[in-house]
Amino acid sequence: MGPMTNRDFEKFMDSGISSLQKGDILAARGYFEKAFKADDNVWVRNNLAYVYYETKNSLKAYKILEPLGSPYDDSFYWAKEEPTSTVGKLWAKALVFIGRATVSGRKEKVAVIAVIL
Repeated sequence: MGPMTNRDFEKFMDSGISSLQKGDILAARGYFEKAFKADDNVWVRNNLAYVYYETKNSLKAYKILEPLGSPYDDSFYWAKEEPTSTVGKLWAKALVFIGRATVSGRKEKVAVIAVIL
């Protein structure tokens, strides 16, 4: 099998989302992991965090989201125990992610929530 293409990435993401809609978390995890190998981006990381959390693997959810923003900045350490803050709980369920963005020419810390929510 040759290198993965953009088409492969889209196929894996679509299949992962379809599996989630059908309630098949394990199949979704497999598709999102394949998509992650094809393209490391925030959408894949959020989807993986969600399926890891749903399969009771908070440590993996934490690790996949860690590059998107440091939990040390928010003072919650949920690699070993579940988050207690509202932001931490939402982040662990991949309903929000914390990061930095340039807004009006300034670097700002932002919380991003999917439009469909």
